[in-house]
Order: sequence, then structure tokens, then C-alpha cells
Amino acid sequence: MQPQRDAGPDGTAAPAGSVVARLRFDAGRPCLNLLATIGRRGATPVERVPATPDFVAWLTGAGLVQAPVPVSEPELQQMRRLRDAVYAVVDAARCTRAPTPGAVAVLNSFAAHPPPSPRLAVGGRTVTWHSDDPVRGALAVPARDAIDLVTGPDLARVRECAAPECRMLFLDSSRGGRRRWCSMARCGNRAKARAHAARTRPPGRTASPRGAAEFQR
Repeated sequence: MQPQRDAGPDGTAAPAGSVVARLRFDAGRPCLNLLATIGRRGATPVERVPATPDFVAWLTGAGLVQAPVPVSEPELQQMRRLRDAVYAVVDAARCTRAPTPGAVAVLNSFAAHPPPSPRLAVGGRTVTWHSDDPVRGALAVPARDAIDLVTGPDLARVRECAAPECRMLFLDSSRGGRRRWCSMARCGNRAKARAHAARTRPPGRTASPRGAAEFQR
């Protein structure tokens, strides 16, 4: 199923600033932030980077470029191709199964490109980052990070959000390693609200349809 642009409960397009449509950079690793450009993986997936301006915003927000860079439609498709490969490889690693050779090949091809390199300014106190191909160089960062993740100790701390609609992958850096939600302010609070409503709902009364749509806002 191809990700859709964010839609409201009635099927119409939701505002660009809706909760689901907003870009997220809180997954804990560059490669997981890339995967978070799809929302609601457990329901109808939502594409959070539907057009090239959104891709520019994501590259900048993720810190992969220092300033907005020109992005083409083919480069946007490259990002999605890498994203699919990263998800396939990380999901396979979490489930202790071998990833598909195709996903591995795509990941390796992106990781093979040099990432942006640091350049010290003439004054000797500031640094800029340079790449002959800014977009491909930027995408090399999450590609290399994905390889590091699935072959290193952090793999054991990758969690899937317990909200069935969300299922966002994130790095659990909590001391006890028992974090359940991608964000307590988002999915965690919704789950608490639903549990409270279920406990206090009079017998025989069904849940309000509004509650089912709450995640989409």
C-alpha cells in the first residue's frame, strides 16, 4: 500500500499542520528519523514528505544540510527508495531474519556515496559542510547509520510504538529500557485517555466515533 497524504476522519485532506503530517525528528537515530517520514504505519500510512519542498524541509530539519538546497522529483524518489530499504533491513534485523538481497543492495549503494565533509573556515573557528552532490551526500548519512544500527548494540533498544495505528520505530534510551510509546505527549497520552474513557464509560455504551479519529489530528 502506498502512503497517502494526511486525511481527516471524513476522508478530506487534513491541514498541512495536522499532528500526523508534521515532520518528526525524535526517533533517536538518523535512519529512524528517515523512517518517521511515514506516519500511521499501522493504519493507512501517511506520507509526510509528499513533495520536494517537504523533502527540503526534512533535510534541513534533520540537520543533513546546513541550508535549504534545490531538490528534484527524482531525488525525492531516491529518498523513498532508501527509506523502503532501511525499513526492510531494520525490520528484518529486529525480527532476527535475513533481509532481502534487494534491500541490502539499495542500502549499500546509498551508503557508498561520501557523506558531507567538514571544511574549516579561514578564521579557524567555524566549520561548513561540503558535498559535490548535497542530496545524495545527505542520504548517505541515514544509510550508513542504518548499517551501524543493525550491526551494533543499539539494535536491542529499537522499539515499535505500542499504539496500533502508529508503530513508529524509535530508539529506547530510557534507563530501564521499557519505553512503550514513540512520544508520551502523543501516543502515550492518547492511550491513557482511551483507557480512562473505557474505565469510566457506562455499561452498554459504545465509544464515540470521535475517539477513533483522534489519532489523525
